[in-house]
Amino acid sequence: QLFPYDNVIKIPEGVDINIDGKKTEIEVVLFDTKTMTLGLFQLKWQDPIRKSMRERFSRISNLFSKASQWVETVEYWLTNSEPKNILETIDIKKYYKGKVHLNEVHLFVLSRNNINFTNVNGMDDRVAWGTWYQMIESQAIVKSSSDNLIRDAFIKLKTLSPENRMKNEKLPEIPDFDIRFRSEEHTSELQSH
Repeated sequence: QLFPYDNVIKIPEGVDINIDGKKTEIEVVLFDTKTMTLGLFQLKWQDPIRKSMRERFSRISNLFSKASQWVETVEYWLTNSEPKNILETIDIKKYYKGKVHLNEVHLFVLSRNNINFTNVNGMDDRVAWGTWYQMIESQAIVKSSSDNLIRDAFIKLKTLSPENRMKNEKLPEIPDFDIRFRSEEHTSELQSH
């Protein structure tokens, strides 16, 4: 529903990749027939993290190791395949009868719940990382005058990453406040200015 355009072909099923013994699945494939741009998506379906820090660490480790492995396999496939073979693998001729070639490819990793964790380094810059909700928000908020819908989605999602938001958006101003705690025996105060 984020791409309700006639020129964006949505491949209705996942695409299996197998090259030099490296295997993975691309879960969502979009192809813009106007700009000849390909969007490849991995969807992560993990449940929300509850209270446990051990569970949080396990989820983070699993998410990024699996997603990074996916990125490396897809990048290897893209680098070691001819553009016509890439288009044949996604079976574009089944969904679009016009003439096609490949200008650009953009990778996305989208998570159902969490993806932007503190103290996680090394998120691959070749990829737009975000939650499904961040993808929706980025499409709604970030304006663009480009006609390349898939590249725009990539740039918009990266624009609204927490790291970029901290750089580009003004933090809220917190006015001075007093907090007072009272008990029957004594009063203590915490004051901030």
